[in-house]
Amino acid sequence: MPKPGGAGCKSWRSGPEFPKPSETNLRRWLQRAVALGLVLEQGTGMKTDPFRYALPGQEDEWRKDPLYELRRQLDESTRMANEMIGKPKWPAA
Repeated sequence: MPKPGGAGCKSWRSGPEFPKPSETNLRRWLQRAVALGLVLEQGTGMKTDPFRYALPGQEDEWRKDPLYELRRQLDESTRMANEMIGKPKWPAA
């Protein structure tokens, strides 16, 4: 699933007809779309497990890609490893 937020806004193609929304507005729109069942949301919203959004039924299309399952497993393994490791504790400078 694609990542929203900063990455979504940075790559937003804007123009006079479709100005780039603020990150706050984009977040509100996504939350409302999820609540209405128009968009699916995965993830916890944490740095190691960001929210990912997709249209219902889109995952069926992605499954046709032979590398989809491998990518999904890699994402899940990375998320689990980050949870086990936790945040690094750097010594104060």
